[in-house]
Amino acid sequence: MRALSRQFLITFAGMGAILAYLPVLLKQRLDEPILIGSLSLGSTTQVGIILATTGLAIISTPVIMTALADTKLQSRSIIAVLFGVSAVTCYWQAVSHDFAGLFISHTVFAFFFWPLAALQDGLVFAANQQATSDGRSETPYHRVRTFGTIGFAIPLAGLYFLIGPGDNKDVTIALWLGGGFCVLGLLNALSLPHIQLGTARRARFNETPPSDKLSRIPTFAAAKVLFKGPALLFCICLFVAHIGNSAYYGFYSIYLTDTVGFAEAWVGPITMLG
Repeated sequence: MRALSRQFLITFAGMGAILAYLPVLLKQRLDEPILIGSLSLGSTTQVGIILATTGLAIISTPVIMTALADTKLQSRSIIAVLFGVSAVTCYWQAVSHDFAGLFISHTVFAFFFWPLAALQDGLVFAANQQATSDGRSETPYHRVRTFGTIGFAIPLAGLYFLIGPGDNKDVTIALWLGGGFCVLGLLNALSLPHIQLGTARRARFNETPPSDKLSRIPTFAAAKVLFKGPALLFCICLFVAHIGNSAYYGFYSIYLTDTVGFAEAWVGPITMLG
């Protein structure tokens, strides 16, 4: 589980660097209104449109990627590819200065980066199932996941010193740092455990797969559970919670710098403490 613990640390380190400072970077670069037909879009509206692609990615991509993980493809191979593309798109965002470039690069980034956490969760459960089958002891999920919390905090503390004191500082280094963590994630993915297909499916079912053909596909079996009874109510609550999260992470750092007047370097430590 050491490789998986490192993977969580790296993933959330990249997430912390990008999530906190990307809105500020977008606001800095999209300081002029643009016309789309008869609509005049201000900088904050442009930021909102770009970051909205994150919500689309969070809703759709975990389902697609976990369905891929239920095939003969290894989760670690999928994770490596996702990290590789995420690294490229981090650098693409870092060198883009117009709405179109930032919108396209961030959309591609969102659809490749955001399913990583869900895939890694599934890999932990499958690895534990395989360990049990082999007569080895399981590693509790929280002992692996806690490395993500540690990883999230590390770059936020470090970026305070990398950006430096003073107002109107360029925060592009946050994207370069995030891209660096994505490269590390790609390299570390090569050391993640190899999971037998039967083990991966049993881990998702937590039982012997059912007999009918459609329900043997874990993605469909999960959907049957999620869209009825208490699970449906829970999903609705999670949906509302994610709406609140997206509003917070999308605009709170802009509020800190533009309205409250904090220097850009303080966004990291404040987000880390939160």
